[in-house]
Amino acid sequence: MPQARVKLKRRSGRSTITQQLSGTLFIQDLSKLIRRKSIEIPLALWCNRNFSKDEQLNIYLASVRFEKGVYGVTEAMKHFWGDVRLAPTMAESFFLVERVSNIKSKLLTNRIIQISKEALKK
Repeated sequence: MPQARVKLKRRSGRSTITQQLSGTLFIQDLSKLIRRKSIEIPLALWCNRNFSKDEQLNIYLASVRFEKGVYGVTEAMKHFWGDVRLAPTMAESFFLVERVSNIKSKLLTNRIIQISKEALKK
């Protein structure tokens, strides 16, 4: 009988905001996936017991990395646009979301423009 082979691939983008918050605030070495997850999950449960979802989101937005050396949405706005936007446009909001999800890669300007145009058509 042939043996089944299982391939495990590294994946990203599957953590909840609470797990990402736990990792951002409490875990220094994010490179070791199994070790990080084994610490991140209990910390996420602790966050859920001690903070409301709104509080977690506010803390996350104030601490998440947008660019090398740029942490938090306020600093990101200052970095990218020179000031803080109290009511960012849909395109500006999309840009910030793209930066959070793509911090290890270069700025994908053409992709941002294309998706922003498509979003504005809807």
